[in-house]
Amino acid sequence: MATKAVYDQCVMMNRKRGRRSYYTGSYKPNMIFLFGEKRLATKAQFVKLSKMEQRRHLAEDRVLVSMYLEM
Repeated sequence: MATKAVYDQCVMMNRKRGRRSYYTGSYKPNMIFLFGEKRLATKAQFVKLSKMEQRRHLAEDRVLVSMYLEM
């Protein structure tokens, strides 16, 4: 349940690097493998969430950043 903006950045970075994710065989990170479900929150949805759910989304964003953007 990461935010869509961070997920899109990960996809773009993988395309620029010209490599595929070893989890899915594609450029897109496999959200089901990482977090058990494939739901992304848009900015408008994120604002409407409770503080606890927002913290969970931000924690999952950090996982994506560490695995895909800081490689």
